[in-house]
Amino acid sequence: METKIKPSRRWVSIVVIAVLGAAIIAIVTWGIMSLMGGKSGKPRKPPVVTLLPDKPPPPPPPPKEEKKPEPPKENKDVKIEPPKEAPQPAQNEPLKMEGAAGDGDSAFGAGTVGREYAGGNIGATGAAQGMYAGRLQRHLQEQLSRNRKLKESDYRVTVRVWLRRDGSVEKADLAQSTGNSGLDELLREALLQVAAMREAPPENMPQPIRIRITARGAP
Repeated sequence: METKIKPSRRWVSIVVIAVLGAAIIAIVTWGIMSLMGGKSGKPRKPPVVTLLPDKPPPPPPPPKEEKKPEPPKENKDVKIEPPKEAPQPAQNEPLKMEGAAGDGDSAFGAGTVGREYAGGNIGATGAAQGMYAGRLQRHLQEQLSRNRKLKESDYRVTVRVWLRRDGSVEKADLAQSTGNSGLDELLREALLQVAAMREAPPENMPQPIRIRITARGAP
């Protein structure tokens, strides 16, 4: 005998089957979507939108011109000339005593001693020779002032005297004339007659010794 199913139970079965089928379809769909989403790789970054300014930026300033280094200045060699040595007087260069008439014991004045050469330092030897020439000048003035023939004569003359080693006059003459030949001769004779110097002349004394003498006659 066949069993008959009631209509109400049949609908319940259909609804249960439909719900189960929908659930199965949903599960399958979710699984497929999960698989597809996992294989899509790294998530993409959202695009960055840069807003452009309304006005263009000002141009950059021009580069500064670098100053070129100045070339080093050439140092000019400064030539320093060595000091020139003064010429040494020769042994035969005469000493010269120049002077004007003065108020001494005689009618002759003392003068200064020099040399007839250009420049140069006389040095210790020359100083000794100059001192001796000064003493010789005073000696000649004293001797000539005692000469009676010359006391009333006016003259200015340079005489040249050669001395011996003992200080006596070996030779004497005039460097120039007084303008009076007679007076010139008297002066030569008087110079040869003067007494010898107390001191001998220094070694290497230049000869002749030139002495300038000026005399005033008696009033």
